[in-house]
Amino acid sequence: MSSHEWGEFVLEESTVLTYDASIYESRSGTAEGTLSRMVFSDGRSIAVKPVVVVNLETMDVVGEEEGAIKLMVSASGTFTFHDEHSTLLFDGQWRLDENAAAILVRQHMVAELSARAALSGTGKNAFEGRTIIGELIIRISGQDSSGFGVFKLTGKGTVT
Repeated sequence: MSSHEWGEFVLEESTVLTYDASIYESRSGTAEGTLSRMVFSDGRSIAVKPVVVVNLETMDVVGEEEGAIKLMVSASGTFTFHDEHSTLLFDGQWRLDENAAAILVRQHMVAELSARAALSGTGKNAFEGRTIIGELIIRISGQDSSGFGVFKLTGKGTVT
């Protein structure tokens, strides 16, 4: 893979399968997504599984809305992209600008979430010597049968 020029990519939607988070106590968490495709502008694609570690830096209540509270947060953390064989392809850092994510919490559950984070990192294994920059987007896309939020990860950027 290292002999190719990769260029711009889109990370197709990945559903967060597992997450372990504590927004009130430790203000941190980890989210692991399903296998997705990183599709490059020339049509090539690779399978990737995103894993994101989150560290909340600030969290402010900015309002109430029909029995729910609205939070604004700033956060940062790390990310990794692995292939279908669990081989590490990229790792790096991501960051939300201050108060760049709005969260609506209803009955101690996340009811609405949309956040866009800048990411940058380095290639590993087949992508050794490459860099990745772009954005990672997380949003809630409804609820499962248990009433828990279903979270989706997408993104875009460039591999050079």
